[in-house]
Amino acid sequence: MDLNDVWQGNKRFILGVGAGFVVFLIGQATIGSLWSATSAAQTVRSNSGKLNRLETPSRSQASAVAGENRELEERLAALVERMRFTTHEDYVLPAREPSPDLLYNEIRSGARDALVDVAARRNIQVVETLGLPEFTPSGREAIQRCLSGLNVVEQVVEAAILAGVRAIPEIEIVEDRGRGRKSAESFVVPLRVRFRIEGSTASIAEVIKNIVRSEDRFLAVEDARIDVDVKRAYGLTVLKMTVAALNIDPEVRVLGDKR
Repeated sequence: MDLNDVWQGNKRFILGVGAGFVVFLIGQATIGSLWSATSAAQTVRSNSGKLNRLETPSRSQASAVAGENRELEERLAALVERMRFTTHEDYVLPAREPSPDLLYNEIRSGARDALVDVAARRNIQVVETLGLPEFTPSGREAIQRCLSGLNVVEQVVEAAILAGVRAIPEIEIVEDRGRGRKSAESFVVPLRVRFRIEGSTASIAEVIKNIVRSEDRFLAVEDARIDVDVKRAYGLTVLKMTVAALNIDPEVRVLGDKR
């Protein structure tokens, strides 16, 4: 029997064996290029050596780091206590208040009497809305935000009355756009209120000093611009200012700005 007879009789078998052998060679070459047991072992030994060379902190070093951490925590607690704005209890809705709308209107009316009317008796004009929306806010959270803003307004207006300004014609409690608070955000959430205050230069300076040095509830002055209203006969100084009550929660993790 010659080779041709062998080929003709066993062609399919020979082709199958040959194809399998080729696939085996390709697979072996591919695996060898992607992973080598020898190189993997060398990598493990190298990393193990690096770990052995790392120094374990001594007890004194660990104690020093722990002490520094405690000092930082104490400093943070002191700063939070100084800068956190706590809404006065007169402007906080009780947890089980059955009629938030009615209580809101009652507080707003009382604030108008205490601020607008008292200012008018001193010949100081204060916008009657006190920065509050025309209609009662919808929902407990929105009502509480307006009441907290009104607490800020009260503090600034009282400082302005004591300073003897001429008018506070514009107040705006800046709306919250509804952006939910997330763990990735900063733990300082400001409640901003904008003011336009008119008076003598001395009275405007007194207003700023009273706000900045207040020992009651801290307000951050985010921006302030002073102009002179030359259209008025007395050339009044105009203060346009945004103050912020800071709601601070240091327990919120700051993971970075993802906006």
